[in-house]
This record gives sequence, structure tokens and C-alpha cells, in this order.
Amino acid sequence: MFPWLAYGCISLNLELAKKLTGRGFSVYICSTPINLGFIQKKITPNYSASIQLVELHRPDTPELPSYYHTTSGLPPHLLSTLQRALNKIDGKYMDYLSDIMKLKIMPVGTLFPEPVDDDQQDKNTKLIQWLSTKTKHSTVFIAFGSEYFWTKEELEEMAFALELSSVNFIWDVRFPLGQRIRPEEGLPQGFLERTRDGGRIVEEWAPQAKILGHPSIGGFITHSGWNSILESIELGVPIINMPMHFDQPFDARSMVDIGAGVEAVRNDNGKFDRKVTAEVIKNVVVEKMGENLRGKMKEVSEKIKLKENQVFDELVDLLTQLVKENSHPSN
Repeated sequence: MFPWLAYGCISLNLELAKKLTGRGFSVYICSTPINLGFIQKKITPNYSASIQLVELHRPDTPELPSYYHTTSGLPPHLLSTLQRALNKIDGKYMDYLSDIMKLKIMPVGTLFPEPVDDDQQDKNTKLIQWLSTKTKHSTVFIAFGSEYFWTKEELEEMAFALELSSVNFIWDVRFPLGQRIRPEEGLPQGFLERTRDGGRIVEEWAPQAKILGHPSIGGFITHSGWNSILESIELGVPIINMPMHFDQPFDARSMVDIGAGVEAVRNDNGKFDRKVTAEVIKNVVVEKMGENLRGKMKEVSEKIKLKENQVFDELVDLLTQLVKENSHPSN
């Protein structure tokens, strides 16, 4: 496996690897050392013999040192540089396979990470304890993944939107490596004090699956990254889409079309407006719309889970057939 150099992508590849080992396959996950270090602790002893990590090294450069060989904390202007670096690692292999084989591409279902202990356990426990003091479906979770970083203007608009909505919130705020600032420096003056009872700011990393699976969560404000959408579907949480780039606008529209989410529409200048965003948040968390969205999300989740085992069986059959066709009997 050659996953894209993002923690979310490599985590999903690990989940697929775990499922494949349950059917008798051995799996090699190839990536840069910093990414493999992230998933190393997620490979429990029962998988250590069948899942192997293969380090792919590339020379450090002044523009892209080794700690930037992942999208986590990567400054936005270096994303294209990282993409070129990944193409150098796996592009020739993918091109070669495409030339010599007729590849069949199959969906493998929603891959949901297994819970594991982490280094932030004590801090996360306090966060979940705080969340447990809130009433059912009364809280919104805001997270934009590891590849997008808020501008000061976006931070202010979201902060004011949360205040206008008057709902409880957990907000995962991240900054690029080397550009980290204290939350109070990037948020409106007095915001943390005014929202101290109903809000929590999490820096760097939040236990997203654990938060989304909590009964107090009533909605998920997301950049519409596919991994986040999959987690929302798995856990039945309505999505408030705020897509930023790449495939995210398409993913957001897909969720709106099936009735499992809504979108905070930008204004004529392409910006998010605090009043519009606040109204969307209230509709999902407080109003009747939220109940309808949760019902639809539950329906979508059940259909996907029903199909997942069938699709995975087809994948295993295909891989088994490929192994047989390309195995040469020993002399």
C-alpha cells in the first residue's frame, strides 16, 4: 500500500490492512518515517506479524525537511512540493502497474479506525468528561483536518458564528508547524472568556471519533474531507459542510443531495458569513432540521454497513484470484 502522505489517509489504509489480514493476507504499508511513526502504536501485537511497515526515504531538502514529509502541520504553500515528492516515491510503480495490468478499482466500504490508547489520554478524558455534562445533541464539533489551516479572518467569523448560535462547542484549531500561536491571539478579544462554560478549544489534535460518537454531539462542522465524512456516516452525526478545496465541494454536495448534511453557503465574495453560519448551526443542533438529518444519516449508515461486508468479500475474492494467477509453482 502506498497511501497519500496524510495521517487520515494512512489510518484508513491501516484499517483496510487489518481487515485483509483477517482473511489471510500479509500487508506492507509503504510511507515516509514520520507517517509510519504515527501508525506504529496502532498496530497491536495481534497484527504485528502480518502488517509490516516499509520506510520510504527521500533526501531532506531546505524546502522540504523530513518533518514535512506529511501533511500534518504542513504550511499550505508546500503542499504541491509534497505532492511532487510522493510522485517520485510511488508514481513509477503505479504507472508500471497501469501499463502491464488491467486494474479493477473497487470501493471497500467505510473504514473506521479501531480505538487505541494515545499520549493525550488524560487531556482527552477531561474533554469527554466536560462533554458528558452537556445535554443530548446540544454540542457541535468543529474540525478541518490536518491539511487546512484557518486564516485569522476565518477564525474570527467562526468564533462570532458560534457566539451568535449560542450552542455548546468543541473546536479543534490547528496551525502550521513553526506558525503556532496561542488561541487567544487568533480569536476575537474576550471570546474564550465569554464561551468558557459552553465551549472548549483543542489545540493540535482532538479524539475525533470519540467526540463524534458521544451522545451530546448534535452536529459536525467540517471542511468536508472524505475521512471526516466517513466518520460522520459511521457514527450518524449530521454534517455542516464548509468545503475548502480539492474534492471537498463535490463531497459536500453529495452529502446535501442525500439529505445527510447541509452546507454553510459562502457570500458573493466567496467568504463565509458569521450570521449565515450561525443560522445553519442553530438549524442543525437546535431546530427540527437536526432530527431529520440524524434520521437520514442513520438510514445512510445502515445501508452502507449492510453493503460493506459484501463488497469486502468481493475484494478478497479478487485479491485471492490475482495471487493465484501470478503465483509460479516452485521447481
